[in-house]
Amino acid sequence: MTPAGMRQYVPATAAIVAVAALSWLGLWQLERADEKERRERMFAERTGDAPILLNERLSPMPSRLDPDWWRYRRVEIAGEMLAARQYLLDNRTRNGVAGYQVHAPMRVTGLDRFVLVNRGWVEAGLRREQRPDVSLTSSETVISGVVEHPRQTPLLGDDGYSGSTWPKVVQRIDLEKTAQDLDHQVLPFVVLMDAALPHGFVREWTPHLGIGPERHRGYALQWFSLAAAVAVLWIVLKVRGARRH
Repeated sequence: MTPAGMRQYVPATAAIVAVAALSWLGLWQLERADEKERRERMFAERTGDAPILLNERLSPMPSRLDPDWWRYRRVEIAGEMLAARQYLLDNRTRNGVAGYQVHAPMRVTGLDRFVLVNRGWVEAGLRREQRPDVSLTSSETVISGVVEHPRQTPLLGDDGYSGSTWPKVVQRIDLEKTAQDLDHQVLPFVVLMDAALPHGFVREWTPHLGIGPERHRGYALQWFSLAAAVAVLWIVLKVRGARRH
């Protein structure tokens, strides 16, 4: 086939590739919407269950915990809060007000491990160096809450774990670095403390989805519309070209 003959297939090939790529993006957005809805249903179902007694369930400690199985499970834990080694998760806004989520390590009775307990949201001070009062009136306690996994958000700078002032202001929860700070093993999840319990702050827990299912479906519609527009444009150009010939 001559180069001139090959050139006549270039527009058709480009149109097919574009339609296929745009359609794939639309289908991917629909899959993301379905996944977010599945997470919402899972949160609603599992948070309504009776709490799992963590001290008994993990004794003896298994070699591995399935993160998908544990997500959103309600648990009850007996242990001792480590008030002197708390973390303030930065950039947590509520109703437009800057603040922190307060995470306290809890030594789980009988497991020789810590678990991070999210005590809720607290408003930040007027100055960055002014940290909120997150003291605890009692260290030994029994808490209940919902299991969640820390968000692994990308960072461009220091995550805050290198600081020496407590409570530490961190940009994300890193359980491996938390274990290094505590010089002890840490369970591979965080517990969102129930709102009715004392020793906490503002607690209004929902599954973190980022973009909701409806937004994903809106994006899918946009991608499918672009795919249809490319297909229609190619057909129109083909018909016009045929008429000229």
